[in-house]
Amino acid sequence: MQSKATYVPIFNLQGFPTLADAGHLAQNLDLQHLWNSFCYHQETLVSCVRDMQFDRYEMNCRTFWSGLSHESHQVCLQPVVSSLISDAMAFAYDHMAEVLLCKVNNALDFSISYSLRLLAERLESIMQDTFCNFPKDFSGSKLELCVGAAQLFARFLDLNQISVSLSPILADYEQHQQMIEAWSRIDTRNISHQCAILMSCQRHILEPILVDFGQWLNGAALPISRGRGVDLLCEWIEKLLREIQGVPDISMANIVCKVGCITSQIVRELILKSEVSFGAFQLVKTFLDDYVAIKYLRQTALFQRSVGNAEYEKGETQSNRSSVSSMNVFIPPRPPVSTDHSTAISTAIPVQSGSEGSLQPNLQELDLQPQYLPVPADLSGDGIIITPRPFARDDYASYPTSSSFN
Repeated sequence: MQSKATYVPIFNLQGFPTLADAGHLAQNLDLQHLWNSFCYHQETLVSCVRDMQFDRYEMNCRTFWSGLSHESHQVCLQPVVSSLISDAMAFAYDHMAEVLLCKVNNALDFSISYSLRLLAERLESIMQDTFCNFPKDFSGSKLELCVGAAQLFARFLDLNQISVSLSPILADYEQHQQMIEAWSRIDTRNISHQCAILMSCQRHILEPILVDFGQWLNGAALPISRGRGVDLLCEWIEKLLREIQGVPDISMANIVCKVGCITSQIVRELILKSEVSFGAFQLVKTFLDDYVAIKYLRQTALFQRSVGNAEYEKGETQSNRSSVSSMNVFIPPRPPVSTDHSTAISTAIPVQSGSEGSLQPNLQELDLQPQYLPVPADLSGDGIIITPRPFARDDYASYPTSSSFN
């Protein structure tokens, strides 16, 4: 995550779309005005997530889209512009997920946790209402993206709750030593053999990973690492995913399935040995499974070119897919997050018309303060738990099965 001194607005980050992607339309003054406003709107939404002010997210969405002029509304409907907006929204949602993951080991105040869960539960209906005056060929892909974002928000909350439970266990010397001793009694070769049979895991890849996991477990017990066990686990998972994704013929979807199989075999082994620390390993398993699942969702649910409008064109809703888990625990409060950020701009993404028709950065309108209006509290609505503990029946349809991968 960026420090305050180096903070860059979302629209200046590498990968965020630019007007250059609109081709000859980039010279259109109405488009320039729309894009300038839209970029600041995305930064406002990101700031709501970054500063944990989720109760202000909804009204910022509604205010921007309902306040568009007739000219801006018509510009949005052009296919190139609509695609550009979808790309930008996908990038912003992914950035929000990254911002949240950086806070996964922080104990969230109950009110913050509740407001984020409420936002995840209602995000799809919020965006449906927001785009009610737009045709479905414009709104379809945006609604699919918000469904993916809602799933990520909900999964972050689950991951955070697991992290809050796991951290004190890893920080406790006696419990951590029990985990190390239990791991030393596991036959990792037998586990890799079973995984090779069940999921066609490559043993020459898996066995070093299991050895590396043991090194993480031992390293997290060192005095210098005390209290940083979950942070080190996240770093280990990221390192592992980078290495595995470099192996030919192994996709992220394949990794998700195989990780679940491997961690299940490990917990099974611990239960059969009646290890007293199997509960702690179950938390590690669930954390690892969820973390990898979030990485996979970010690559699929937020890839706007892969989403379709078919279900929305049929008039079907996706409310069951954006529901949140029923896991509710009290989390002790933490000090409020500082909102002091630099607003330096490094590239000319929001633009204004310059001399001789050139496009120049608009530095005069850089007001990154969100529109602070509350979201009405609403606890109603039916939902399905979307976390892996356990899957609802309908959730299996959205996840690949082992037979889908070779």
